[in-house]
Amino acid sequence: MNNIRPKNIAVIGASGAIGSAFTKIIVDKYPVANLYTFSRTGEHFIDYSNEESIIAAADLASKDGPLIDSSFE
Repeated sequence: MNNIRPKNIAVIGASGAIGSAFTKIIVDKYPVANLYTFSRTGEHFIDYSNEESIIAAADLASKDGPLIDSSFE
């Protein structure tokens, strides 16, 4: 196990049961990280079939620095 403390984290599909549970775990584990949640409903909309929507989500989530690879732990 490493000691990486991510600064920016993005969750895609955050409004579903698994995504919202995953988001809660991340909030508990990394309380000072910037957490960006995206879904087809909600504040940060993402259209999975639209490349521009995906790019906009990536730009928003990485505006304060890079996202950490999902294999961080």
